[in-house]
Amino acid sequence: METPRKIYDQWNTMNQSALKRMKNSTPATVEHYRTNPPDYGRPAYFGIAVHAAVFEPEDFNKDYVVEPNFDGRPKNKTAKNGGCKEEWDAWKLEHEGRNTLTHEEFQSVLGMLGAIEKQPAARAILSSGAAERSFKEVVNGVECKGRLDWIFPESNINGLEAKGESYMDLKTTSKNFSPAEIDRLLYQNQIYFQAAFYHELYLRATDKAFVRHIMLIVSTEAPYLVQPYELSDDAIKKGRREVMEYLSAWSEWERTSVTKRKVGYSDGILKADLPAWAV
Repeated sequence: METPRKIYDQWNTMNQSALKRMKNSTPATVEHYRTNPPDYGRPAYFGIAVHAAVFEPEDFNKDYVVEPNFDGRPKNKTAKNGGCKEEWDAWKLEHEGRNTLTHEEFQSVLGMLGAIEKQPAARAILSSGAAERSFKEVVNGVECKGRLDWIFPESNINGLEAKGESYMDLKTTSKNFSPAEIDRLLYQNQIYFQAAFYHELYLRATDKAFVRHIMLIVSTEAPYLVQPYELSDDAIKKGRREVMEYLSAWSEWERTSVTKRKVGYSDGILKADLPAWAV
């Protein structure tokens, strides 16, 4: 039986979001992130809603509700001041415990779902598979966890005779992900690192490797462009090298006495200079 999200969130183990903060930083940054996870605000909230709508539509319909607009009247004013505060408070009480989306957000979700359905490769990938699978495994001596969006049979896109399973990661963004810009997005957002991290978890849990890694990228803005990209083997290899390097650094940090842990990048004085292009 699949691990519920609430249980997964309680696993106090390393995840890719924390570990990738080691890039250009130190284990101290990772530790701070783990003990003080940031609030990414409404964009992250909306992204979670889209994931639910794509992969767990029944849960989405049960857990999410669309806010009424009350004819555009302000929600922070009483009826006598032309507002709808009383109606708004009553509506919130009636739907207490459910996640809410504005009318505009809900229309965007519908637009994104419709666009995904119209993209032939995306539709084939989503024709069968398993959503939101949780894994907890030891990687390079560190207990790690990951919740994978969509694991699907390779036969979905490569014919009935194809063997093995592949993985698809859904990414929602307002950034440019055209073929001319995808490499930049892949690197800047460390998507290759996350891919390698998840591949390692899956390999240890199943003793099998994914056949391929697909990124399904969907624009959060109309006309809701959709494009699946297959991540190259070289990108995943680079990600794996970094995953192993960062996990080793984290292991060393955990073995180090608290009083001896570095508070910077070095215990000494480092040299600084202008970048080569500025000289």
